Amino acid sequence: MHLKTSRRHLENCELVRAGVQLVRSVSGPVILAGDFNTSLTAFDDMKALLADGWVDAALFDAERRGIRLEPTCKRAARHTFCVVSPLPVSALRSSVVDFHEDLPAHAVLVTEFELPASNPRVYKWIVPKPLDQMAFDAAKLERLSNEVGEAR
Repeated sequence: MHLKTSRRHLENCELVRAGVQLVRSVSGPVILAGDFNTSLTAFDDMKALLADGWVDAALFDAERRGIRLEPTCKRAARHTFCVVSPLPVSALRSSVVDFHEDLPAHAVLVTEFELPASNPRVYKWIVPKPLDQMAFDAAKLERLSNEVGEAR
């Protein structure tokens, strides 16, 4: 996602709302990343996403490692973000800012995940069906019951 400058706030709010609606419609791990050209908290939809358990990957990683959160815009503010749904947070390896001389005003946020190469096998427990609605031969059950009782 790449938003326009902050002077186009209403247009940006519409883009963020559409993006948030899209990511909320996906089941499984989801990442919403881009240059927002302002703080995440400038958008109600992003605040709601974070309140629902989504994570600002750079903030999470900085707090986890006990390091200072680095700016992404002109070495002064954070405008580039990687927001992840709760599912891939455990796979987050790092999220760091990488400054490059070709992009002096906008550093690159590099977020790395360690995802499995394949889906793990999930075994399903098949619950026995209730016996209430099954047809039984009552006379045969009584006879077998008596035989077991006599054998003891």
